[in-house]
Amino acid sequence: MTNNLKNNISKEHLTAYVLDELSQQQNAKIEQAIAKDKALAEELEEITLMCSALKGSFQSQTESATAGEYKLNPVQTNQLVKKMNSDEDRELLRKTSSRKRPVFWGSIVGLAAAVMLAVFVQQYNRGKVSTVANLGKVDQIALVESEVAPQENSPNASANTVKEELLADNNVVPPPKKLPKAKAKPSNKQISGFGAGSGGFSRGVKSSGRSLGGLGVGSRVRSVRSSGGYGQVREQQSQTEDYSFLQENDFQFPTLDPLSTFAADVDTASYSNVRRFLNSGRLPPKDSVRVEEMINYFDYSYKGPTDKRPFAVNVETADAPWNPDHQLVRIGLKAKEIDWQNRPQSNLVFLLDVSGSMSSPNKLPLLKKSFKMMVEQLGENDRVAIVVYAGASGVVLPSTSAENTSTILEAIENLRSGGSTNGGAGIELAYKIAEQNFIKGGINRVLLATDGDFNVGVASRGDLVRLIQQKAKSNVFLSIFGFGMGNYKDSTVEELSGKGNGTSAYIDNVHEAKKVMVKQIGGTMMTIAKDVKLQVEFNPTFVQAYRLVGYENRKMAAQDFHNDKKDGGEIGAGHTVTAMYEVVPVGVKFDHQRLPKLKYQKVLPAPKNKNVDMFTLKVRYKKPESSRSALDEYVILDKKQKFSKASVDFKFASAVAAYGMLLKESKFVGQADLLKVKSWAEQGEGQDVHGYRAEFLKLVDQTIALKTKTKR
Repeated sequence: MTNNLKNNISKEHLTAYVLDELSQQQNAKIEQAIAKDKALAEELEEITLMCSALKGSFQSQTESATAGEYKLNPVQTNQLVKKMNSDEDRELLRKTSSRKRPVFWGSIVGLAAAVMLAVFVQQYNRGKVSTVANLGKVDQIALVESEVAPQENSPNASANTVKEELLADNNVVPPPKKLPKAKAKPSNKQISGFGAGSGGFSRGVKSSGRSLGGLGVGSRVRSVRSSGGYGQVREQQSQTEDYSFLQENDFQFPTLDPLSTFAADVDTASYSNVRRFLNSGRLPPKDSVRVEEMINYFDYSYKGPTDKRPFAVNVETADAPWNPDHQLVRIGLKAKEIDWQNRPQSNLVFLLDVSGSMSSPNKLPLLKKSFKMMVEQLGENDRVAIVVYAGASGVVLPSTSAENTSTILEAIENLRSGGSTNGGAGIELAYKIAEQNFIKGGINRVLLATDGDFNVGVASRGDLVRLIQQKAKSNVFLSIFGFGMGNYKDSTVEELSGKGNGTSAYIDNVHEAKKVMVKQIGGTMMTIAKDVKLQVEFNPTFVQAYRLVGYENRKMAAQDFHNDKKDGGEIGAGHTVTAMYEVVPVGVKFDHQRLPKLKYQKVLPAPKNKNVDMFTLKVRYKKPESSRSALDEYVILDKKQKFSKASVDFKFASAVAAYGMLLKESKFVGQADLLKVKSWAEQGEGQDVHGYRAEFLKLVDQTIALKTKTKR
């Protein structure tokens, strides 16, 4: 790094980044800077490699290294910081790592052992502890030049320096006793897995009878891959994310196309993915924005069913806020609630991607935290198996009662990343285990967590889709959770979930994990209706033209609505599904250039002083274990209403829809702009128990700031 620290990012900041001690927003700022600054990236590489070597040495001499993930104590953390920021040691690292000589690692390990012993004696005698652990708790770390005030007599230092010493007596850590190296218990079970040793990928490595995916130097070391003993740092932002092109729905005419048919969608991945981009200081790619998933991210106070039907239908109509001459129709489905404590028995298979592409902190470490949250919600009526996949696939944990919480948590904690991504083999194995333990009338589900970067085995999307479609026939449902950035394959994740009787969510932080894995676990786990399809028949007497907002990749042919072999969407317990149509009433000036004159189709005049059928809604669905569908039908009358008189939920959903269209730069946004979106959302904020709507308002503010910055 040059004398003038790039972007005011200090060595301490990079060290804290490597040790995963920063907030998500701070990580994003550092990653932005790294992507733009080669010198900064090289600096990070040196710190990462040094951390890997030193931490491995610490691990080998501490008793806790024999059980689960190793974590440095404050003394060791401080020593890592000092060694990684030492010019002499970094120069040694730079020279030796470039030659990649094995002797380098031996030297570093020896150096680490000597340093560790010296610091233990020194700190024990002094009775105080040095640490940078508190760095992650400082919310105001200055990473942007305008936010930094130079310290006196230190022009290159950030104003927010980290205190190196905690003087409290209760922070004293005595030197550890030297312990003999633990021996693994023999086991007759040996399965294809991922070795926890530092030599990279290995098959059949045993750990208490289970094979575990592994990166030998510990999962808290950021973005390190082990290959023959030499550390290699993955590129922080490969920028190979993949999003399918979406052609926005245009207006249709009831005299030509009276039927609008689409599959229900409760996925929410697009919203949290958009949030991730905005929190990292970037506008999201247009094709990453799926408006229906933005809308469906939020809960709405729809009325639930009062009969034996799995859901109730709620419809509201008001003026479209972005074009008051048009009407906006909101169709809402509310699934019946099922008390999580009274749920049926469950047979769950966690299918976890532990390939090399999952090594960064916002992938495997976040994945582990997320699934631990879910495990904590399970009990004696639940069983969990864990399958991992990278270059090969293996069973980390056979189907185990969730009463054994500690066993399941330990298996998750011991996961490490490494190798390529053979997703197809993992899917095959996960479904096989789910089918072997199938519970009739229970919850049978594969929960796949990945960045979607399948690159070996069944690699083509077509083959994966066909595999998932075939497995969906087993009545084992699928949930897919996306993680990570840079190489996230949104298009693959989204399509697989749609074809496999599944749903998808994108988890960008711990708060989202809590939302999906804890607060909404009933909807995530318990399917109350599958292959749900909606079909709207518009009455040309009232409707001149209509446009479905979103659902571009969920549209279906009209004849497929009655075909039970055609997949629809899945709805979980307590889920809400929202769809919105922009409608042009008869009599409103509208472009008729594309509408030909018809010889046989006639539009009846509207009856006077009578309510007019605006449209008829049909909903077709199957019970979770049925192959035959049921049909419900609802006639919706024309009830004009000003937007100002609409419900709180209607106003908020309208704001989210307009926001999504603005992000996509839609030609249908009309009079909408971000300030109006903010105003509509504020009118629709309501009680907002969980704070999700308040967060949306903050995202709108961030978008306004980014748009303003872009125009300068």
